Amino acid sequence: MNNNYMKDGKLSVSTRISYAGGDVACNVIFGMIGTLLTLFYTDYVGINPATIGMVMLISRLFDGVSDLVMGMIVERTNSKWGSCAV
Repeated sequence: MNNNYMKDGKLSVSTRISYAGGDVACNVIFGMIGTLLTLFYTDYVGINPATIGMVMLISRLFDGVSDLVMGMIVERTNSKWGSCAV
């Protein structure tokens, strides 16, 4: 990182707020899409809300496990183009 953003190895408050703002915006959009999909599936398609909840739960659990597995794969990858570890 650039030294302007870090003091004593820690991120400045303004940098932390900037990262937090982007994360909040992403989560707001994700929440709105999830709500819209739930309403669409229950009201227009006619699927049971418990089924929709289970599908969303399973997909998020799968995403969490696959993220961990891909992280381990990336950390152990050494190729002719270099390593991902910094």
